[in-house]
Amino acid sequence: EENKLLKKENEVLKKWKALVEIFDSSQPRQEKIKKIYNRVKADKNLRLTQVLKEFSIPISTFYYEFKKEDFD
Repeated sequence: EENKLLKKENEVLKKWKALVEIFDSSQPRQEKIKKIYNRVKADKNLRLTQVLKEFSIPISTFYYEFKKEDFD
């Protein structure tokens, strides 16, 4: 039982590390935000609000980037 929990925690940690790598990369901000969003959307274990808070991305900025993207 405890092993399962550890495994799950490790998986979540790996996902977070991947997000951090995206965030720290030198890609354009909009590109990074989009990648992070897609990863989070595809994963039931990650919550968008939690991820945004962790990376200090204001939700308003996030939605603004996406609205802008839709009209490009």
